[in-house]
Formats: sequence, structure tokens, C-alpha cells
Amino acid sequence: MRSILSALVLLGLSAAPALADPDEDFGTRYRGTVETREGDVLTLRLRAGGTAAIRMNDTTRLLTAAPATVRDIKPESYVSALSLPECGTARRAEAVTIHAPDLRGWFSGHRSWDTMPDAALTGGWIGDLSGDDPRRVVLNYEGGTKTVTVAADTKATQITRGEKALLTAGAEVTAFVAPDEAGKPVAEIIAVGRRGAVPSL
Repeated sequence: MRSILSALVLLGLSAAPALADPDEDFGTRYRGTVETREGDVLTLRLRAGGTAAIRMNDTTRLLTAAPATVRDIKPESYVSALSLPECGTARRAEAVTIHAPDLRGWFSGHRSWDTMPDAALTGGWIGDLSGDDPRRVVLNYEGGTKTVTVAADTKATQITRGEKALLTAGAEVTAFVAPDEAGKPVAEIIAVGRRGAVPSL
């Protein structure tokens, strides 16, 4: 499996954003609530049921997801929209993630996502943005464009750089896990919610 981090522009690792192929493998995603953390082992109570022990290492990257609003989307924003089909080719956003300036380029493109049937994740720069409710948001990425409608009450978060100290009991997380060089599963990326936020990735 190709490393997740080789497919993402994350935490300023590249001077120019590389754009992920829609068929890129982003590893296995674990979503849940932190039960315990002992050193570099994180135990999650999974939303799907059961628990999972997630191993971290020195290269694990942390993101923080904080509450935001749809009005925080600006013409210069870079956004990931988790959406479902509407009528025709239109899509309706179920959640939007607004990326900090140094995280722009992450998950660029349009790909199916595993949060629910027919869900897709689209990452791109704002090409057009209406002020109405619902807002019409056009996302541009290399090789394509997608338009999503975003209602005023759509769940919104903003992601920035994070740190392992945020992984405390009760925190909501999404962990992206893939084999390391030795073939053992390790979390390459962990997004952790703050102030009641739940990462929507």
C-alpha cells in the first residue's frame, strides 16, 4: 500500500501542493471516541461498535478540528465537502471542512467516501460562492470541478495543525491507519475534535 502521506499535501511537507488521484488508497479509517492513551497506543470506542487499539509513532501527524460555520467559507478558502447526491448531477453537503492556509491542497479531487452509501469527499479551492441559503459552492481541483449546495445549518469544522496532547479521554477522532515500512499498522494521520467538534472526514 502506498503511504497515505505520499498522497496528501499535509502540514506543509511540500512547497507546492500535490494533488491526490481519486483512486489513491488512503488506508483504513477508524472513527470513534478516545477511551485511553498509554504512550503511543490509543484505544478508541468506535462509532460502528467495539474498540480498536491504534498505534502511533514519531511520524504520526495530528490535526485539530474546531467548530466553524458555513459563513466561515470565504472566496479564498480551501474546503473539503462531504456530500450526497441530490437531483441530477447536483450534490448536497452533509459536512464541510475548512482548511487552514498551510493545509490547503489536502484531499484535492473528488472520490467516494466511506461515511455512508453514495457519499463522496471533494477537496478543492473555491471557484464560485453564492451568499444565499443554501450557498452554492463550486470547488475547483486539478482535472475537474464540482458544485455542492451547503445549507446554513450544515456541520462545519476548521482544521489546523494539532498535537498528541489533545488525545485525551472523550475526544472524538478519525484515524487514518496504514502499514509502516515493517508492515505493521500505524496511524499516519489523526484528526481530533476540540470544543465539542467531531471531525467529519
